Amino acid sequence: PQKGVRVISVLNNLDSVKDPRGYSSAIVSFANIVNDDYIRQLSIKIKCTLAMKRERGEFTGNYAPFGYQKDPNDRHKLVIDEEQAEIVRRIFDWYEEGMSASGIAKRLNAMQIMTPGDFKIRDGCKSFITHDKNSPKTRTWAVNTVKTILTNEVYIGKLVQGKTRRLDYRSKKKMNVPMRDWVIVDNTHEA
Repeated sequence: PQKGVRVISVLNNLDSVKDPRGYSSAIVSFANIVNDDYIRQLSIKIKCTLAMKRERGEFTGNYAPFGYQKDPNDRHKLVIDEEQAEIVRRIFDWYEEGMSASGIAKRLNAMQIMTPGDFKIRDGCKSFITHDKNSPKTRTWAVNTVKTILTNEVYIGKLVQGKTRRLDYRSKKKMNVPMRDWVIVDNTHEA
């Protein structure tokens, strides 16, 4: 009420504008407690399900790592995306030849190779599209992107998951999980 928010509850036949006193009733308070507990229990069940999937070596991320795609027949399995994998192979080859991550990023940019974000946008991942569609900013390979690829164990056929978790079911803030608690499963997909 202090913020001028209108509350309507069909279940409790409540409208805070038509009956301002009804909003503060004990029924609404109790209903909020029950609803909050339902969300808490649901959160626990989802976390347990995701933990079981990770233990079985199933991929639980939103997006496949660069060079892979989710298997069309099983979204919890990774399969190689040949177009992107060729870029990943080049990165590793150049690194083995002694090129630095900075040098690799510069070479990729000079060759005008699409970045992982560009591939996501091209493939329709809306969360990778910038808010300003007329932005003249071009995406370029960053040194950190190259370093991430070079150090990510997914490229040797290993899934490392559960590195972060939410503080609470009500919070979107994430915290890092100690390395000893990560879920690491070997040979889950083709290297």
